[in-house]
Amino acid sequence: MLWRCKNAIQPHWTDRDPLPFVELYCEVIGTMKKVQWRYNKKPIKTASGLKYRQTVLPHLERGHYYSRWIDFRLRIYNATWRDTGVYVFSATSPGGQTVKETIYLDISEKKKKKRRKRKKKGANE
Repeated sequence: MLWRCKNAIQPHWTDRDPLPFVELYCEVIGTMKKVQWRYNKKPIKTASGLKYRQTVLPHLERGHYYSRWIDFRLRIYNATWRDTGVYVFSATSPGGQTVKETIYLDISEKKKKKRRKRKKKGANE
């Protein structure tokens, strides 16, 4: 199984409202028996669909779909700084070989530049 993941994701969070979603992405070439996502070493339940949802699609490259090149996307809904951490994607082959890839997600507040107030001429004179 050959594969790759986006290994670092840093969306900017500009206010107190959660981001609608953040998407993690991995590609696998080959046959898989099982795939799993983990967040800070704990398995993620994608079946519930409330916080996490996984999408599995054949890879599209130059207008052609590949049946053995699969894209896995994990959407994290209403993402905030609490979702920052280490995510691990693992794929297991029918023969039992497991490969893992680590993805770092950092959702931190974008620092707003402070505006300095200008003094008006003659205001202190």
